[in-house]
Amino acid sequence: MNISRKLIYAVAVVALAAVVLILLELLITTDEERILARLDALVAAGEAGDTQAVMELIAPEYDHAGLTREGWNSIAEGYFTFYGPTEVKVLSKEVRVEGKLAVLDIAIFTRSSGTMGFSCRSRWVLSWRKQNDEWWIRQIEPRSFEGQPVDGLPEEIRRLEHK
Repeated sequence: MNISRKLIYAVAVVALAAVVLILLELLITTDEERILARLDALVAAGEAGDTQAVMELIAPEYDHAGLTREGWNSIAEGYFTFYGPTEVKVLSKEVRVEGKLAVLDIAIFTRSSGTMGFSCRSRWVLSWRKQNDEWWIRQIEPRSFEGQPVDGLPEEIRRLEHK
């Protein structure tokens, strides 16, 4: 075999390997990417005022800090009824994945469209659990509103659970 034929084979092998690597990169989704896709779905649900889409992301067995999944459903319905769909901009996000658990720390800017409109910057920590190859929100914890630290959901939000 002459040198030019060896070179053609070598280039072909390298090109094939590159194509395989590109295809693998396109086909394989990391857990971090899956969680960020779920965050995108949560943002879209908030912008559409879609309570059902929000609830599709919260774990069926959610029970944290005195709130169940049904409590979050009431809060979402009350919020969208009172404030309407809400513009949501993710200002920063950081995902940490450890096995079947993950934490998403996000800072967001929200502006509601309802008659009682408002805008607010806030920071949240969402804890996730992977179950049956799907990521579910298992805890929702606000950390700050307009730069002021908070311990739990503000009363204004908790009241929406009962409207």
